[in-house]
Amino acid sequence: MVSSIKLGKIFGIPIGVHYSWFFIFVLLTTMLVRNVFPDHWSNTERIVTAVATSVLFFASVVAHELSHSLVAIKKGIPVARITLFVFGGVAQITKEPTKPGDEVQVAAAGPAMSLLLGGLFLVIYLVFNHINEQLSTLSLWLGFINIQLAVFNLIPGFPLDGGRIFRGITWKLFLTRRLKKITGIAVPTIDGKETANRESLQKATRVASNVGRVIAWLFIGAGLTLFIVDREFSWLWIAFIGWFLENASKQAYSQMRFRNALNGLQAHDVMSSDFVMVAQQTNIKDLVDNFIYLGAHSSFVVSLGQNALGMLSLRDIRSLPKDKWLTTNAGQIMTPVGKLPTVKIDEDAVSVMEKLESTGYSRLLVLENGVVMGIVTHESVQRWLQPRLMLGSQGR
Repeated sequence: MVSSIKLGKIFGIPIGVHYSWFFIFVLLTTMLVRNVFPDHWSNTERIVTAVATSVLFFASVVAHELSHSLVAIKKGIPVARITLFVFGGVAQITKEPTKPGDEVQVAAAGPAMSLLLGGLFLVIYLVFNHINEQLSTLSLWLGFINIQLAVFNLIPGFPLDGGRIFRGITWKLFLTRRLKKITGIAVPTIDGKETANRESLQKATRVASNVGRVIAWLFIGAGLTLFIVDREFSWLWIAFIGWFLENASKQAYSQMRFRNALNGLQAHDVMSSDFVMVAQQTNIKDLVDNFIYLGAHSSFVVSLGQNALGMLSLRDIRSLPKDKWLTTNAGQIMTPVGKLPTVKIDEDAVSVMEKLESTGYSRLLVLENGVVMGIVTHESVQRWLQPRLMLGSQGR
């Protein structure tokens, strides 16, 4: 997720907060101060307890997402980062599970952690109920909110955790049925099993996505209806969550079709050869005048002969004062190849896209023996796939 602030790493997984998170943190803290904690507390007691409660709540969200992530990593599924944002948190898992059981286990890990934390906070409440009012009130609220978080996430609306569990079960059913058909004809080959698995996953994703969209529209309808009847703006939050889920469901299925369309392709199929190579001694002012101001290109491969040395972007040039453009060359401010994500020309396209999504870079250099053969961007992949996806959907 873009526009996020990095906080650090836990178990090697980067943790960050999106700027929208600060809005919900302030909103939650204010709600706790005004509507949850008793009036007989002093202002200081309510504010301090509210801030502590909000911090612990979002720590619980991180624990929820971290549970998903650790199980995913154990299953060989890479996790790029965890980001807190306005709707809670999201673990960016850059690769689909290859087995239905793995999908269920990864999805179930988050709600299981939330239930565990909910029980733990309720135990703390029982212990301190008549000892410390602030701690017991805080613990009671966190106990119930974690249990509610688990229950909400178990709703079978894809891509919620419950929707992913539903997808894993549906995937298993479709795969079992498909393999029975195959084995009824001949002994299935490895390629046949992989094709059956991939097609079963796509079919299960379509079903789970449709169910998720139905649930999302129920949220939207319920939120709007309750708002009209009750005239309470808080009901609109339910409709807003439904809108978010509806978009997420559509996007999840589109990503699945996108990945399936890449199967069998390699980096050279989806790369763009439309790039400019400049010598490392090229003057920055000449580069700006002859290329950037003319609107031709905004990034460049810096080379020594045919070998790539690095990449130069608008961001690199913008960081250099204009009065130094004339005396600075491309090689001095480029990002070296060693710090850039690169792929081989025969690397499969699915892993190329996973690398593009997980690194945070907007482009990947395609290399062959140190020579740049092309550049992969989201746009270059989209240009290749769009007509094929459109024609494929029309053909069904």
